[in-house]
Amino acid sequence: MAGLLDSIYYKDLQYSKSVYGDRAFYSLRSVSRNRLDLEIPGTGIFLSLNPDASDTVISSFPITVEYEWPILVYVISIYNQIPIFENTFKAVIPIANQPSEYN
Repeated sequence: MAGLLDSIYYKDLQYSKSVYGDRAFYSLRSVSRNRLDLEIPGTGIFLSLNPDASDTVISSFPITVEYEWPILVYVISIYNQIPIFENTFKAVIPIANQPSEYN
C-alpha cells in the first residue's frame, strides 16, 4: 500500500469553509507521476487515462468533496451559552476535524 501511495501526488488544491465550520468545499487533482496507459491487447494501441491538459506525461483525476452539517451551528451556539458542555465540545471538535477557533 505504501508503494502505491508513494507515486500519487496532488495539485490545484482549492477549498473554502464557512465561518462556523458547518459547510466546506474541497477540490484537487490527484496526479500520478507517469501517465497511465492501457494497451488494447494485440494492437499496439494505447488508451491514456485522464492525460493532464498542461503536462502530457502525467495523468490527473479531479476529486471534489463538499459537505454541509447544519447541526454544527446549533452545537456551537449551545456551547457558547452553556459552559457545562465545554469539555464535551472540546473532545468532539478534533474528532469532527473542525477549525481550532472553537477549541
